[in-house]
Parts: sequence; C-alpha cells; structure tokens
Amino acid sequence: MKILLIFSVLALAAVFAVKHLAGQPPLRGMVMYASPALPALASRARPEIILIPDAGMQLRGAGWRSLSPRTRKSIDGDARLWFACYQQGEGRLVTALAEAENQWQWEAAHHPPFPVLRQLQYDYKGQTLYESLYVLPVAEDPFAQGLPEDSHVLIYRAKFLLFFRKMQIIVEYREALPDQQGPVQDIAFETARLNAFQTRARTTWQAVFPDRQEMAALASDMQKLDTAPSQFSRRKLSRWVGEMHWHDDL
Repeated sequence: MKILLIFSVLALAAVFAVKHLAGQPPLRGMVMYASPALPALASRARPEIILIPDAGMQLRGAGWRSLSPRTRKSIDGDARLWFACYQQGEGRLVTALAEAENQWQWEAAHHPPFPVLRQLQYDYKGQTLYESLYVLPVAEDPFAQGLPEDSHVLIYRAKFLLFFRKMQIIVEYREALPDQQGPVQDIAFETARLNAFQTRARTTWQAVFPDRQEMAALASDMQKLDTAPSQFSRRKLSRWVGEMHWHDDL
C-alpha cells in the first residue's frame, strides 16, 4: 500500500511539473521591447538579457541551431545557438545567445575564432564587454547570404561571457568591403576608416539587463524560435561561436 501511495504521489508530481513547464514561456526567444516596439532576442534567465537593435534595423530572420564547436580535445563541443538577423541599408546586424551544454564552457575572450584587426575590453553596464574588428571571406561567413562568394566583409564583434562562461552573448555588425578594395590586410592600417566603422557599429545595438520583475512581464509574450533553415550552415556557425573546453580542464 505504501509503495502504491509513493507511486501515486510521484505520478501527480510529474503531471504537475509537465503542466507547469508547458505553461512557461521559452527560456530564450523574441520579445517586443522599447518604444516603438522592436523585436529583440532575449534570455529570461541564466542570464536575464535583452539584445535590442537600433530602431532603423529591420528583422530579416531568426532561429536556433545545435552546434558542435571546436575544442582542444579529440571530440567536438556541445552548444545551442539562438540568433536574430537584421538589416538597414548595407549594414547587417546579428544578435546571438550561445549556450554551452553539459560540462562544456566557452574559452576565455582572448581566444577569438578568427584573426582580429584590433580588440579591447571595457565595462558595459556592470559587465565586461569584449570588442574586436576582423575581416572574413563571405565564403566563411554564416550570415553573409546574398553577397558574392569571392568578396569580404568587415565585422565588428561585441561579446559578453556570462553565467560562469556557460553563456556567450555575441553581437556583430558587418558591412561588405567594396569589390575594388585592395589587399584585405591593407585595411588594418586605415585607422580613420576602422574608427568610423567601429563608432557606427556601436550605435546599431544595445544590451539591457532587466531585473526579474521586468523580465517576467516581457517573457509572458516571448516567442519561441524555430529551427534555423539550412542556409545557416551548422559547420560555419560552429566555428563562428569560437572554441569550448571541458570544465575539468581549468
């Protein structure tokens, strides 16, 4: 009789948990934020953050993918990526939440996935923000659809490493380099041009770290993201997020 009672209690607890979780908004998704309301990628916990595009940016797509990032071991890492893509004129903005799965963590910020032209870090609303500029061939860029395969893009990347490096927040702004551009490495010496690009990129986004009450209100209407279409290459995205390590390696 006691065993039957125990099983009954466990069954009721399971039913309650399923109903409770079914009524909860997704942990990551899209919310409408600011005035006028803008579609923004958000995480409602671990950590609470909203990535807001500039008012002129138009949403072009959003989704999520499971990834296998590079590691220094003989096996690939395990992660999930939620992202949103925007465009204004020739400028393209990507906001992304990259979550390490299981016992994986993201590598430290001084391990960028691509060679950089410049990099720095500073305090942003109480969090350390890592910035870098780099040039990437369109053929290797998971977010440069529609551009000639033999061209290049100039990219600004802003990154936070949060929640014990289990969550990597990535924001990128990119512009295509003109076809008549000389050797790509020459742009590294065009200080004025890089400064102007970096300043322009910083105005295209902002991050908000809401308190739990504000996040709960916004999350009530959070929209779950669908699996991203195949045009967003899993292989390219897995490289784009950078390396991971097993936490026991620390």
